[in-house]
Amino acid sequence: MAARIANTLADQVIAADRTGRQSMALEVSSMLQERMSDVREQLSRSEQALQAYREQKGLVNVGGSPQTLAATEIATLTERLATARARRAELEGSYRETVKLSEDGYRNLSAVQRDPSAVEARTRLNALTARLAEAEEKLGTAHTTTREIAAQLAQARQTLLQLQRSVVRGVQLDYEAARTAERELEGRLASARNSARDINREEFQLTVLQREVDANRQLYQMFLSREKEMSVAAEVQAAVARIIDPAVPGDSPVWPKRTQLVLLAFLLATTLGAFLLLLRAALDKTLQGGDDAEQRLKLPVLGALPQLMGDNVPRAARMVQEEPGSAFAEAVRTVRTGVVLADPDHPDKTLLVTSALPGEGKSTVAINLALTLSQTRRTLLIDADLRRAQIGAKLDLAPNAAGVTHLVGGLLPPQDCVHDVEGTNLKVMPAGELPPQPLELLMSRRFEEMLAALRQHFEMIVIDAPPLEAVSDALVLAPRVSGTLLVTRASTTPYPVIRKNVERLRRAGASILGVVLNQVDYAGLRKNAYAGTYGSQNRWQASVLPVDAPGAASTSQAAAGSEARAT
Repeated sequence: MAARIANTLADQVIAADRTGRQSMALEVSSMLQERMSDVREQLSRSEQALQAYREQKGLVNVGGSPQTLAATEIATLTERLATARARRAELEGSYRETVKLSEDGYRNLSAVQRDPSAVEARTRLNALTARLAEAEEKLGTAHTTTREIAAQLAQARQTLLQLQRSVVRGVQLDYEAARTAERELEGRLASARNSARDINREEFQLTVLQREVDANRQLYQMFLSREKEMSVAAEVQAAVARIIDPAVPGDSPVWPKRTQLVLLAFLLATTLGAFLLLLRAALDKTLQGGDDAEQRLKLPVLGALPQLMGDNVPRAARMVQEEPGSAFAEAVRTVRTGVVLADPDHPDKTLLVTSALPGEGKSTVAINLALTLSQTRRTLLIDADLRRAQIGAKLDLAPNAAGVTHLVGGLLPPQDCVHDVEGTNLKVMPAGELPPQPLELLMSRRFEEMLAALRQHFEMIVIDAPPLEAVSDALVLAPRVSGTLLVTRASTTPYPVIRKNVERLRRAGASILGVVLNQVDYAGLRKNAYAGTYGSQNRWQASVLPVDAPGAASTSQAAAGSEARAT
């Protein structure tokens, strides 16, 4: 019954629409034919009125508007008048000069000075004047040659005067001609404007009549076209609808399709999950591990220091000394091995430790690395961060301990500025009193002499420098040291910032040994199946493992053995 109702209803709708369209088309066609006769008569009257006005005013249609032709003539005359006025103004200055000056002053006129003939005559006059002076000096005024030169000089003066008069006369004639041309063009322009005003009055009425004819003609064409369309529509009427498939009874429910919905939900969930993963990877601009750091920075990663939690955070500065068997200490020893193997033939090294941004742990890394190096070498740790010094406080030195500023300023000898670290072989030189202009102090010759003197007493000097992004102190120190170590915090510092500061160090002439990745979350890396290998093939590689993990001891022994061979 549902199928029969749908099919019957469709047939009835199509038939009723066809009948209604045919009757409406016939009614509209009849109305249009009656209206067309009135429009035709109105068009005829307007055309007759237009033709009568043209004959009365003697207007001829030559394919262009008289007003347009008059406007073109006015524009042409205006342009020519502007040119004539510019020409007259250009000549007026020269003309006024000729009126003010006498014949003796003609030589100062700009037109005379530009005239080639006058320039040539003046050059000849100057030459004859010089010859006459020379002849009078050598031969005397009564000599025949002197008299001939004097006669030639008088003739040259007369010639120059005639040329100057000719040039002045030419300027006056040009000015008069320019004034005459300007007056003539002004008269022609005024006449053209008067003619244009007369044409505008006549063409206004012509435009009104022409507009009425065009409107009536357009209206007549519209009625004629519409009448033809309705005549054809009355004969052939397209149905408002047609039956594509007749209704048939169904054997199963149309909705819901459970299998299709489940598959669609699975597909959407998978696509959304993949999109979120890709979006997270695209938005994450930080370094996640050693391989990631080497790939993005194009620098070797000398080591990765694990993230310290809980009670280990306050002890981070001396973690190597207090817990030598921890994973953090093992990682620092790995960094030490990388520093030593970077240039084994050059045992006396000056190492600069810096970072891109504040808070990345570069002071903590510098202290622990210096403590590790002091186990096998005479090592000095220098706090060159003269803006926010931290080395002295982290190593429990006195707040007013003498340091870099006292030594560079010549206030104290070196032995009073170098302090021992209790329980270690490390020597440390704190920042001292913070100066008002730290950069000028680091750029001074006294600071460079201080480094040269300290290299004679220590095998390894570790310098803690300010961050690169904040100030430029590290860029000044980098060319003065043997190598630079860049500390960056994993999963925090954007690698574009690190890459930019690496380029700044290279442009400053620094020798970058590598990167130390600080505060690495190894728990998160294990969840992501991180391999833990730093470096690429044919380069130094090291794995940072917890102390209690298998292979940790062998890794430490290998690092120590490598450092011993380098030493």
